[in-house]
Amino acid sequence: MRRRAAFGLLLIIAGVAAGCAGRQPAPCRDVFSAARCAAMTVFAASRLEVDANQIVAIDVLPEPTPETRDGQIILQTRSGGPPVDVLVTLETGVVVEVSMSCSGIATGAQCLDEPRLQASSAISNGYRDIPCAGEPPLGCATPVPPPSADGLAAATELRIGHLDIHVAAIGDQAILLGELRLPNGLLSESSFAIVDDMPAGMIILSSRIELVVRSLEPDGRPFWNVYDHGWRAGTERVAAWLIFTVDAVEPGAVLSIRDVVVR
Repeated sequence: MRRRAAFGLLLIIAGVAAGCAGRQPAPCRDVFSAARCAAMTVFAASRLEVDANQIVAIDVLPEPTPETRDGQIILQTRSGGPPVDVLVTLETGVVVEVSMSCSGIATGAQCLDEPRLQASSAISNGYRDIPCAGEPPLGCATPVPPPSADGLAAATELRIGHLDIHVAAIGDQAILLGELRLPNGLLSESSFAIVDDMPAGMIILSSRIELVVRSLEPDGRPFWNVYDHGWRAGTERVAAWLIFTVDAVEPGAVLSIRDVVVR
């Protein structure tokens, strides 16, 4: 894999000089914040399939000069902002151009001047949305019954005041927070807060920390939407997990969360 990547870099370098003619690059930290430049370095390393430590410099290219025809500037319509083009210098001396798409509602750390982690959960991602195949109200799903008295009496909840998670490796992370019983399989709350949304010593390019609830029942369904999941008799055994992907980490990095509530 690394040999193929190196061969690809040699092919790319041939077109860099021609493609950047007339566009004077500037050091990343002269253009963006140190936090964003660190994230851009990690992003570029992943694109080039190299270790971030092999990148010695990142220089930002200005936007291309607008095209003109008959003295008129040709306007371009994009979804969101233009891509950010950078020149990546490797320790071998090879220089590669990398484009970072930051269009639409950009949430990637490489696209934000102040990359901040965001807390996410089923409740905040459409769990209560009402699916409609036609015009409301007749074209929408039948309301899910409320929890029964028996279900509420047998249910348990999960609460964590504060938790420090020591992060020691890159890649996908799944932290078991605990188990509980939901009344009739209905999720009413799944929330938490991030103590430091710019934690030192780690980079999470997605900027996303997700609280995921998973059923422990053999016939359990995903907790994407209450109408899809449905109502069941009694209680449903579930587990709460904290899910995130680490793209770069230094020794001693800690992700701290607080006020975890799942019920």
